[in-house]
Amino acid sequence: MDKLTKKIVEIQSWDGIKFLDIPWVFTFKNTQPQKCEPILYQPSMIFITSWSKTLTLDNHTYKYWEWKFLLVSIPTSVICEADTEWKDIFAWIHIDINKNDLYDLIKQMKDSHKPTKKKHNLEPWILSLDISEKIYNAVYRLLECSQDPDEAKVLWPAIIKEIMFYAIQESDAKSFCDLVLNNKNFWPFETMIEDINKNYKSDISIEWLAQNMDMSIPTFYRQFKAITGFSPNQYIKNLRLSKAKNLLINENYSVKQTANEVWYNSQSQFSREYKRYYWYAPVKEWK
Repeated sequence: MDKLTKKIVEIQSWDGIKFLDIPWVFTFKNTQPQKCEPILYQPSMIFITSWSKTLTLDNHTYKYWEWKFLLVSIPTSVICEADTEWKDIFAWIHIDINKNDLYDLIKQMKDSHKPTKKKHNLEPWILSLDISEKIYNAVYRLLECSQDPDEAKVLWPAIIKEIMFYAIQESDAKSFCDLVLNNKNFWPFETMIEDINKNYKSDISIEWLAQNMDMSIPTFYRQFKAITGFSPNQYIKNLRLSKAKNLLINENYSVKQTANEVWYNSQSQFSREYKRYYWYAPVKEWK
């Protein structure tokens, strides 16, 4: 067990999520394999310290493990499974990203990125990057910082910025940095995707979204999928079903209440689509 995993075990003795005394940061620990299921990743950096994960995105499968981490720039729905392998504990650290801080760093570093011939192994908005020694040490200091109330109040912004700084210096981050700096549609779409995530409980028409982006519907569909990996309708459906799962498990909503809350007029349609997405009926989630 490496020292990052040991630190997570020291911080939390139970399986599940622990929100640290630092904004935007939580740890996760589990001693059981994680079943294959859809997960909505928010903009974040995700560091696995033990075991490995398999992700499926738009019919492509990828794997990341110890000494690899994910940099996710927009809310992204993936099929995720933790592999048990030979380890006893599955552990990871999740750090939310502030898009303005990240964009400022990328602008400051734009002249330092050199072209790379290595084909990057995920989409530009979700990167699998190496955990360098500098990143590893900074993440460890962040966990240590979370255990001291005074340090947690003062030091965390600088440490998270340091981690992001080292992350965008990775050669495989070039495709993402180029996307941020050179694709004029990236940030307008990113802002629109934030709005979708805030307003998933209401009616969201594709016509209205395209009009707000000053695009024809075919152009909007094409650009949206290029940025997110999903069609607009599929993205919104995935988001609503992900929110529904949380309501069923953590808020003890009934299936009918949940369907209404995530803008499904038909409970039967909601149940069908939930089962198609998660491979089991929503009633199995309800306590």
